[in-house]
Amino acid sequence: MNVKFDALPKMTQFLDVGFILSRALLLIKHNQVHRISDDLYLVKSRNVNSVTTPSKCNMVRKTGNRWVCECQRFLENQMCEHSLASLMSESHAKERENNG
Repeated sequence: MNVKFDALPKMTQFLDVGFILSRALLLIKHNQVHRISDDLYLVKSRNVNSVTTPSKCNMVRKTGNRWVCECQRFLENQMCEHSLASLMSESHAKERENNG
C-alpha cells in the first residue's frame, strides 16, 4: 500500500511516530476502522493501560487532504493513530478500486 506522506501534517518533535504507526496498524489489523462515507471514518479504540476501560469510537473526518480526529492526542499533536489508520484505510480502498 502506498501512502503519500506529504498528506500528513507537520509533526512536533515530541510525537512518537513509531508508536502511532504501530497503533494504527493494530487498529486496521483488528478491524477497528469503519468507513462511513468518503470523508468520514469511525475508529474504535480503548485505553491500552486499562483493561476495564470500555472501547470508544473516535470520529475521523477528511478535511481537504487531512484526516482530522476528535481525540486528545490529535488535538495536541495534529496526528494520532486514528487519523493515520483512516488515511491508510482510504489509500488501501482506492488501491483496490484501481486494481479491480
